[in-house]
Amino acid sequence: MASSPSDITATAGVRRPPHRRSTRRSIGQVATARLSAQLLGLPARDAERIRALFLRAGLPVTIRLSSARLGQLLTAMRLDKKVSGGEIKFVLAEEIGRVRWGQQVPSAMIVESLQSPP
Repeated sequence: MASSPSDITATAGVRRPPHRRSTRRSIGQVATARLSAQLLGLPARDAERIRALFLRAGLPVTIRLSSARLGQLLTAMRLDKKVSGGEIKFVLAEEIGRVRWGQQVPSAMIVESLQSPP
């Protein structure tokens, strides 16, 4: 069962990217920026700025997964250290430089944030 970031990346089907940590972080940061905009009101221009910076660096900002792979990814995320009481907790931004810890996010929103078009 996947539990580390590299295991999660492998579960998601990302195969040996040139900069593994950068790849994981770019997808996760853009997804988190989207969630922050939806849930905490991070300005859309800031979420777009984050996405654009990763794209400019040539890094992926979304991931396409089959239903099976998506289920595996969510299972792996539930094994992460940020899970409490069976719920995945996120650090979401109200604005760049100001965050809220321990934010619960519905699974459907997690999936949508990962698979939103670039």
